[in-house]
Amino acid sequence: MFAWSPSSMFGIDLNIICHLLHVNPANKPVAQNRSNFTPERVAVIEGEIHKLLVAGFIEELVNSTSGNQLLSFMDAYSGYNQILMHEDDKVKTSFIIERGTYCYKVMPFGLKNAGATYQRLVNKIFKEQIGKTMEVYVDDMLLKTPECADHIKNLATAFCLLCNYSMRYRSTPTPNQGHSQDEVLYNSKALLDVKTRYSKLEKLILALVVSARNLRPYCQDQRVIVMTNFPLRSILHNPGASQ
Repeated sequence: MFAWSPSSMFGIDLNIICHLLHVNPANKPVAQNRSNFTPERVAVIEGEIHKLLVAGFIEELVNSTSGNQLLSFMDAYSGYNQILMHEDDKVKTSFIIERGTYCYKVMPFGLKNAGATYQRLVNKIFKEQIGKTMEVYVDDMLLKTPECADHIKNLATAFCLLCNYSMRYRSTPTPNQGHSQDEVLYNSKALLDVKTRYSKLEKLILALVVSARNLRPYCQDQRVIVMTNFPLRSILHNPGASQ
């Protein structure tokens, strides 16, 4: 049911879903020029390539030219990487480094339409539960139960569906007695164009908005305490801040 390492993820059955690249066959493929890096960078890159190989996320190309009482949060174990690439499209994800040519066996996170494919997968798996007992976000699933007595039954239904589709989720160890376990989440947003000229106050407001949107599933039905040295209360009650 749970994945302890990337090697435990066998991938979703290709008959269920795979990622297709919508490429016009009439267009000539574009080959990027090989980039040259310093020896230090090459060592780092090869280290990352080795991790992807061990995880089974890439493979080497032989041909170098190619309101609830209870909530449960489920963290998909590299959810995007559990969707396999269509066999004909693997070569289109190829990249070259010093040690060889590789391509992705699984759908990499950075593709423009990867999010849509992942959303189609979870919509297909949980089509009867979404909006009722479940909410689905990027890599996270929220299982909600208005009545405590129904929670185990709802979890069992969700787990059965996950097993049927060979979907794996991250297992978080239970803390030892007398200890607590806290989760640290990081948010980032690049400031472009006019946003680079925001005042310090405007940047603070933007950070609040971005954080609130990105962490929404973690904050539902929870009391949220924001630790800051800035006068948030006066900012939030400022009519100009809402603009």
